[in-house]
Amino acid sequence: MLPPTIRPWFRQYFDPKQQAAFGSETAMFMPLGSRVEFPNITTIKPASERTYVFSLMIAMTDNSRRKLVETLKNTALIPKERGFMHVAEQWHPEVPNAEYVPPEKYAEIMQDSVFTPCPKGRSLDTFRLYESIESGSIPVIELAGGYARQHLPAEYFDSPILFVETWEAAPAMMMELVKDTGALIDRQKKLKEWYNGFMKKVVGRLEALLEARRAMS
Repeated sequence: MLPPTIRPWFRQYFDPKQQAAFGSETAMFMPLGSRVEFPNITTIKPASERTYVFSLMIAMTDNSRRKLVETLKNTALIPKERGFMHVAEQWHPEVPNAEYVPPEKYAEIMQDSVFTPCPKGRSLDTFRLYESIESGSIPVIELAGGYARQHLPAEYFDSPILFVETWEAAPAMMMELVKDTGALIDRQKKLKEWYNGFMKKVVGRLEALLEARRAMS
């Protein structure tokens, strides 16, 4: 029913309802990737040599984030000096601001963190998710019942991303991996391999789709 001139559609945030309505070949999901101002990272520090078990630099925009901050502040499982938190009480549209973390500092901390908890923002598909992977830091995502599976592509659940049922479970699961150096290094390596393969697949689908559209014109 829609004019062929407006297809294909590309969505910045994953939306299963639109893919179900129009088909994955018509409404294609385009991962956010890292922000333009995020540095290009070429050297990945081994997870076993990183200073922080986790880092979290966020604004308190919803209850899920408040629960995450509360959990990480109060956990006795992770030594205080091995967690880095910078919490802004609200999101600021203007940059820079009094609570702003410059991109270089943000990337530096992330590159020295084994894990990066990735709470939802506008969606679960956040810049933080891709920036952590590009930094060699393993993202941690809360499943929150069925919420995550409804708001992320199925391929993400076959990846080495660390999924936890609730934020309360995150400290124990992170420390379990930190104590197993072999498993930790292997997970970090496989995460990078998965990410490179996934992004190549996305680019390949995009090129094939555009070529097909050009052939039809």
